[in-house]
This record gives sequence, C-alpha cells and structure tokens, in this order.
Amino acid sequence: MIKQDKLDLVSFILLLLVFCSGVRLLSFFSAEMQPVFIIAMVFLVMLSAVVSLKLNKEELLFCTGLLILTPWIIWGFFEYGSDSIISFLTLMVGPSIVVFCSRFDLTGSLKTVFFLVCFLFLVLGLLQISLVLSDTYIEELFKSFISRFRFSTYPGGRGVGFLFSEPSHAARFIWLLFVFYVIISHMEKLSMLMHSCCLGMILLLGVMNASLTCVFLFFMTFFVYFAMKVLLRFDYKTLLLSSVVMCLLCAFLISSDRVTTSIEIWGSSDAFSTQLSSFGGVRFVSVLYTYFYVLMNPFGFGAGASLNELANIFSYFSITEDELWILSIRDGDASGLKPSSYLSQFFLDFGLLLLVPFIMIFIKWSRLFIHQEFFMLLAILWVSVFQIAFYSTTTMPVPWLSIGLILMICKKKDLFKGNSI
Repeated sequence: MIKQDKLDLVSFILLLLVFCSGVRLLSFFSAEMQPVFIIAMVFLVMLSAVVSLKLNKEELLFCTGLLILTPWIIWGFFEYGSDSIISFLTLMVGPSIVVFCSRFDLTGSLKTVFFLVCFLFLVLGLLQISLVLSDTYIEELFKSFISRFRFSTYPGGRGVGFLFSEPSHAARFIWLLFVFYVIISHMEKLSMLMHSCCLGMILLLGVMNASLTCVFLFFMTFFVYFAMKVLLRFDYKTLLLSSVVMCLLCAFLISSDRVTTSIEIWGSSDAFSTQLSSFGGVRFVSVLYTYFYVLMNPFGFGAGASLNELANIFSYFSITEDELWILSIRDGDASGLKPSSYLSQFFLDFGLLLLVPFIMIFIKWSRLFIHQEFFMLLAILWVSVFQIAFYSTTTMPVPWLSIGLILMICKKKDLFKGNSI
C-alpha cells in the first residue's frame, strides 16, 4: 500500500494535472482536452489491486460493466475498426476517475491544489486581460501546446480561457474549484475569513472568464441548492438569500449578448433544429437527436458508432444544411462530427443496457444527500450528471472528478453505512 505522505504527493501532482487537461501533450491525438493523468490513475489502481489482491465494490461494479459491454466492443471492432478502440478508451476515462477516487483518498492535498490553482489562474488571467503578452513569442509558444490559446480576451463578449482553448472549457474548471471548496468545507471547519477568500477568488476567476457556461453552471448549482433548502427546510432568510442570488445570476444570463442573439434566432425560425442550435450550436442538436435515435434503436450500434453515425442521424431526421450552420459551412457533410455529450455517445455505442443501474445509483445518492441535508453535494451531483448527459465530451474530466470527490467524502464520513453503490 502507498504511505499517506507519498499518496498526498501523488494526489497533489494528479490534481494539478487535472487543471492542465487543456494542454495537448499528445500531439498525435486531435482532442482539445487531453486528461493524460488518467494513465497514472489507471496504473495506480491496477498496482494497488494486485498488491492488495482485492477489489472494492466500485471496482467490481466497473469490471462487471466491462464484461457486459464486451460483445458491443467486438461488434464495433468488426463494424468500425480502430474507431471502436478509440471510442471505448475515451468512454472509459470518466468512470476510471471515479474508480480511482473510490480507492485512494485525495483530500490531503485538496486545499493546497485549490489555492495554488486559484493563484496561478488569477496571475495568468491578469496577463491575458492586460494584453502585455499578446502577439509575442511567448503567446506562440503557448499556442503550440494549447489550441486557440491567446493572451487576450475572446470575441463575443467572453473573457479569458486561462490554460484552455476557450472560455467555456475554462468555466467548467472554475466550477470544479468551487467543488473543491465545498469538499474542503465538509472536511474541516473553515473560518469566515477562509470562506470569504475562497469564494472571492472563485468570483474573480468567474468575472475574468465572463463565460455564459460559467454563469449557467453556477445558476444550476445554486438553483438546486436553494430549491431543496426552501422545499425541505423552509425559512424566510433562505428564501430571501436565494431570491437575491438567483436574480443576480438571471440578470447576468439575460444581459448576455449571446442569449439575446439566441432568442432572436429562436423567434425568427420555424425549424426545430435551428431553434435548438441557437442555444447550443450543433452540440445540443446532436445530443437531443441522438437520444431520439437511440430510443428507436435501444441496443446501440457497437463501440465506435458515436464517431461515425451522426451523419446518418441527421439524415434520418431530415436535418439539412439550411437548418444548421455547421452543416452549411461543411456543404451538408456531417462526417467526422459526433454527439457532444458523454452519455449520448455511450448510448449510441452500447445502447440503453446500463441505463437502469445508472438511474438506481443516481436515485440512491440523491435520497442519501436529501436525508442527510447535504444540499450542496446534491446540487453538485445533479449538475455533474447534467453535464455528462447533455454538455460534456468524453475526455472532459470535470463532472467525473466531481462525482469521484463526492464518493470520496461519503466514504470518509461513512455515509453509505456499509451499503456502498
């Protein structure tokens, strides 16, 4: 077994690497998000399992899922060749993070990583806003490792992207820092000054980021949190505070130029796909129509289908290049596109076979947090699942690490009381 001091060092390095997921360390891999830390996580889990000669319940569940999916992997290999292996490996990134968190305790280095990342992001954000390094050799150096990087703000009223290719990616990692703060506050009692410092740094990063995704994630989080508190533990102070916070977040959303433009497109078009694309580009359209398609084909199409079938889905629902701008600039060619959420890709590859256990685990955790009145953990869980279902690529580690940290704190506090997932 790994000693605690060495584990803290390993977890410190791995958690830092999480915030470097936007750095393209593997030049042969085209994805903008490259969570290479997952390689070390899988190796450590396998090494620990071999040394201890036992698997915990989460690992047994993971291995059982792999056995169940084996026929779809073989089917996909004969149907799509190497795409089946690529699709399968990227789909395993998220669950592997949760499995790692079920075996190793990362909480020892959580606070250190939180403050270090906040400090580094604040410094980098100030450099990007100030434009002092714009159009310099240093910017070109960063661009060689980070797609679309710039030492300036992004067009469309957006702010900075820190170490990521665009502000919307960076927004998820700002939200992850908030998850770190919540987990830290559950582990130890923080002073009012510490609470203020943590939330102040997160707020500053959010203002620098100026991304609609950032506002939306925090809007959803606080909406669930305050809704649960008002419904299950009603008091006038909570109602007043929730009203103020939600009004401020709504004001940010409504004042956004992108939202205003989206509403105009929505009202000026009769095509359902065009209306959907006004709020999420091809992302939301691809996800929603993939779910419709999978409902009619509940057994999926084999591993690798998510990298090849989106063109057939658009064709099946008669979505033309006149309705989606992404198709118009590609002359109607949807090849190479894929659904823009983890769960839609998973269902397209493997069907709805594992949907029931997924729902059962989600309901069990939700009931546990409601019973324990851990409303913020409940909100983080729901927003994480929402991202996995509608707004997260297969290589985006944020929602999976959030779920893994929730699992970690539940085990640490023995909330499952011997009845783990």
